[in-house]
Amino acid sequence: LTNPNGGTATLVLFESTVSTGWRFHLVPRLLHRYPSPKTVILSPDLVVAGEEAWRHIYQDVADKTDTCKAMARRAERQLGAQQPHLSMSQLEVCKPTSGWHTLVFASQICDEVHMYGFSGWRKHSKVRQAKYHYFDNVTGVTNVHSFDLSLRIYQELGKHFKVFVHT
Repeated sequence: LTNPNGGTATLVLFESTVSTGWRFHLVPRLLHRYPSPKTVILSPDLVVAGEEAWRHIYQDVADKTDTCKAMARRAERQLGAQQPHLSMSQLEVCKPTSGWHTLVFASQICDEVHMYGFSGWRKHSKVRQAKYHYFDNVTGVTNVHSFDLSLRIYQELGKHFKVFVHT
């Protein structure tokens, strides 16, 4: 891979524990186009360990408004208007972000980790904030992740490890 600013880059993919379809369709094409060491695929075991760590830390930093149960209720209300037959489990809603999994991976190979553009993102904020994704202009959603909770977890890690959050 070529970095737009010059130099080279590595494509790092983490495999979800809930879908293997991408493994048979997307991965072979990526590996053909970008063979190792240009592409690295992380083990699902790292994802599972990262999710366990997330839930453990979550218990220490969550407040009453960011419980998984409250997030599931909000998601069901939002989905209910569109698709009343769907229901959301607490584990589906209160899951770590891809940024969390990136942090877990980076902490395994780096002495310190600096995170940029993270904030308590809100869909209808009147305050200037970072984009939902740094790489596109997609309209964000708040029924899957609590960005306030994510930020608190990253800041808590910064108290104990070399994790630096730059908002």
